[in-house]
Amino acid sequence: MSSMAAFDQFKIGLKMVDFKVQQRRYRTSEKTVVSTTYGPIKGVKRKSIYGQSYFSFERIPFAKPPVGELRYKAPQPPEVWTEVKSCTSQGPKPLQKHFVFEMTDGSEDCLYLNVYTKNLYPTKPMPVMVWIYGGGFQFGEASRECYSPDYLLREDVVVISINYRLGPLGFLCLDDPELDVPGNAGLKDQVLALRWVKANCSRFGGDSANITIFGDSAGSASVHYMMITEQTRGLFHKAICMSGNTLSPWAVTPQRNWPYRLAVQAGYAGENNTRDVWDFLNNAKGSDIIKANGELCIDEEKRERIGFSFGPVIEPYVTSHCVVPTKPIEMMRTAWSNNIPMIIGGVSNEGLLLYSETKSNPKCLNELDDCRYVVPIELNMDRESALCREYGDQLRQSYYGEKTPSLDTLHEYLQVGSIYCEIINAKHKPN
Repeated sequence: MSSMAAFDQFKIGLKMVDFKVQQRRYRTSEKTVVSTTYGPIKGVKRKSIYGQSYFSFERIPFAKPPVGELRYKAPQPPEVWTEVKSCTSQGPKPLQKHFVFEMTDGSEDCLYLNVYTKNLYPTKPMPVMVWIYGGGFQFGEASRECYSPDYLLREDVVVISINYRLGPLGFLCLDDPELDVPGNAGLKDQVLALRWVKANCSRFGGDSANITIFGDSAGSASVHYMMITEQTRGLFHKAICMSGNTLSPWAVTPQRNWPYRLAVQAGYAGENNTRDVWDFLNNAKGSDIIKANGELCIDEEKRERIGFSFGPVIEPYVTSHCVVPTKPIEMMRTAWSNNIPMIIGGVSNEGLLLYSETKSNPKCLNELDDCRYVVPIELNMDRESALCREYGDQLRQSYYGEKTPSLDTLHEYLQVGSIYCEIINAKHKPN
């Protein structure tokens, strides 16, 4: 995104402002109060772009703010409150690097969810749809600007969107059990949010026995993680995975001494000692941590398809809140959700995700002439082996024929890029 022209940034910024202005027009003065398991909340009636009315409850806390001693750790349920909490406006996004303007944006106090419903007291409870956003586990938010509920609310459903922590704040992993930071805090945020949904959706007209979770990209992989972890048993009943799953090469982050490298990038000058690194990172400014995370991956790691330094991991030790105790493919074999209804798939030219970087950095095309780097990682092949080179040549021939990778053959490149983005859809046999 760094190569985006200033004029393009201006146009996007203008559209964002216009959207916010339009959203204000759709808000009414009518309020309503709903009691939840943690306390009463006040929502507001809004109009959709289709002219329908619905109730909006935003910035509902489902966990304590993950700050101070709770930074990097598994989320804790919120404190109970007795006064009516106003949930009539959007909450902050998780702290992250803005995907357009590249500034640090959001807040560490981000564990909120939103509920949108047309009918608080339907004659028949409505199906519930829980949205988990994508963004490579590095950026994203559960906001109306990004994911308006208007289209889905044309049907009789309750729509819920949830925030979860991102980047190092959501996925820092330390191997010292006494520190209790085994990683995957962001996934654990999702688990706690789903527990809230199960316990409270009926108060908004939802059917607690008919909950579907769905997401795209990293949100899709998150949906799949929620399907295979024991932490969510019985919390939902259907799933939709769009362009990602736990078998995607980017869905599990290999450990490459990321905490120490992050600390050094943020100004740490001490030894590679887990306790000292933890102490530094726990006291550093959140904005400094996000900035330091920007360029940790070296070129060789990127060629190994390590797209980011902090994402889901296989947790180094088991805890009461463990989400990923072993390889996802092993978890899939006995997952509690193996027989629930599921939709999974991708779109044509998933490789468009790589277009911007490729156009601004033709070196990527030159490197793709060596197709060893798109041979599926699942084959566990030595990249220097003759067999890997043979497979790479076969892939190159299949996609390029006699052409040479260049901007003139960008279409073929994007098709090859789809191998990186899509790989294998999980095998699933519902009843």
